[in-house]
Amino acid sequence: MGFEVTVPENNIEPARAALASESLVERAMDLAVETGRNPTPWPRLSVHRHDVPGQDEGEASSLTICAVIKGRKVVRVDERSLEYGPYRFLVLSLPQPYTGSVVEHPYLSLSISLPADLVAEQALEIARDSQPSDELGPAGYVGDLDPGMRDALARLFDAALDDRRRDALCPVVETEIVRRLLVSPASAPLRAAAAGVAQTRPLVEVMRYMRDHCHERLTVEDLARKAGMSTSSFAHGFKALTRTSPIRFVKHVRLEKARLLLLRDGLNASEAAYRVGYKSSSQFSNDFRRQYGESPGRYAARFSLAPAGGSRAPT
Repeated sequence: MGFEVTVPENNIEPARAALASESLVERAMDLAVETGRNPTPWPRLSVHRHDVPGQDEGEASSLTICAVIKGRKVVRVDERSLEYGPYRFLVLSLPQPYTGSVVEHPYLSLSISLPADLVAEQALEIARDSQPSDELGPAGYVGDLDPGMRDALARLFDAALDDRRRDALCPVVETEIVRRLLVSPASAPLRAAAAGVAQTRPLVEVMRYMRDHCHERLTVEDLARKAGMSTSSFAHGFKALTRTSPIRFVKHVRLEKARLLLLRDGLNASEAAYRVGYKSSSQFSNDFRRQYGESPGRYAARFSLAPAGGSRAPT
């Protein structure tokens, strides 16, 4: 593919930037075996490769960071065109449809879809000194991938490829990445939106409840009552804080838990779908493919951690 490391000449930490850049290129190239989206053992991290100009479209289900390692891309979201190239990142902060065009190739990038409740909890801490705002801010924006963020992304790759310590280390590095993102100048709208949510703690508690009870039937009205808020205030506050809707958040949590049932417990797609609250196995398969880039069966075959025959107790 002929990828080379490009380090900006005016970087204040050139040695650190070069080391992190080389590490990112090496790991991304090892995983980018196919054109398009390449999943990794850590489900929220994927690598994208294009050897020729091309277009794609989609919709981010949660706050997503897309970082370019090589090449250049233009993304159109919310009637705005955003161009980003080597060692810059695009943040898709609202669930809006987008279209993308690779305008310089070969193209290599990575993307991370961050859990809404993780973003919310970290935003609450960081946003305390921000000027509150009732605006949700832009659906997408671009920033620089500084040496610290490059280093964190390289460590996320290392953790994702470590079968024994993946589940312990990846969430820690993800938290660091979220905090680095939230303190960057480009993320001021996220901090302001979090500071503008008056009843934040009840929302965080409700998100924890949603994780624990995702297999049950959850309605926005019931969740609003649990938070002690009106339905409209709950829905607006939830989106301002998490950048997604309550229904999308529940779906994301269900798919995340189903993925673990497939990989760790050896359940098939229908069993996993039923266990996390899906009524239709075909709907589950469609949602799973949209979230993880391939069918539940293929994903499980690629990354399964369960012993042969599954890990379920005999019946």
